[in-house]
Amino acid sequence: KTPERTIHISGFEGSLYSALTIPLVTVADQQGVWLEANNTKLRWSLVALISKRLDISSLEIEKVKIDRTPISNDEKSKPTNEPFSLPSLPMDIEILNYTINEIKVGEALAEIASEFKLGGALFLTQTNGIDAKMTIASTAEHKDYIDFDISFLKDSNDLEVKIDLMAPKAGLFQTLSDTILQGDAFVTFVGTGPLKNWRGDMNAKIDDQSFLNAVIKRVDQITNIDADFKISEFVPEEFKKLASGQNQLNLILSPAERTDANNLDLTLTTDIALFKAHGILSLVEPKETDAINFTLDITKTDAINEI
Repeated sequence: KTPERTIHISGFEGSLYSALTIPLVTVADQQGVWLEANNTKLRWSLVALISKRLDISSLEIEKVKIDRTPISNDEKSKPTNEPFSLPSLPMDIEILNYTINEIKVGEALAEIASEFKLGGALFLTQTNGIDAKMTIASTAEHKDYIDFDISFLKDSNDLEVKIDLMAPKAGLFQTLSDTILQGDAFVTFVGTGPLKNWRGDMNAKIDDQSFLNAVIKRVDQITNIDADFKISEFVPEEFKKLASGQNQLNLILSPAERTDANNLDLTLTTDIALFKAHGILSLVEPKETDAINFTLDITKTDAINEI
């Protein structure tokens, strides 16, 4: 228990050393309970804690209810341009399989009441790094899902990422994002390589029609994003003709003198215009001296006049 957070465990059933069940766990803040977990079943090795290892072969939660976001008084960590490294852990974590059969999200949190199921595995060790798998699937009448597979090898600094997302037309994800498309949306992202020379490829499509292809490259501390995309599906009907062409974006982020900022160079090319931006970008602590210069050149004035 802390001044900001109270965790209440109703009790234990079974063996504390190998297999146990917790009927109810609640988490509360100053406004009351915001999370409940019912019937948590844990198969684990208590003896493994002696060797500083949390070894869980199976973790199953029957139902989790989240009514709202908790009140947070924690200060957000400030991002820097320092290379990524694993946080120091008191012990290694190995969870062979975890499952939450039902997650109920209240309207106060997600605008519309939502239900999910979740499953996956997690290995987090100081020696080897991270290997995490997770699938989140919407239940009831929705068929939305997200599948994550992420690994980071500590010795080689190799980061492997694979993400698949499906957001059906008028489904949960499209409704929550206030974006109703003309069909089902599919997004895939695959990234691989050491952090000093890393590449990710992203594709997004509506039904079988691709509307976004992007390549993300990071060499040393410089990030380069090249993307071809169409935005006609996301604009009002009166602007669809204006936005019907293919667009190209190039974004370069490189370290600035300040550790909380980046040099930004952006170029956006459309059928009717050329947009450029250059300057200092800081989302955490922007300074009065930070500046981003913009230029916009209209290449097809006739298209503007038709609107």
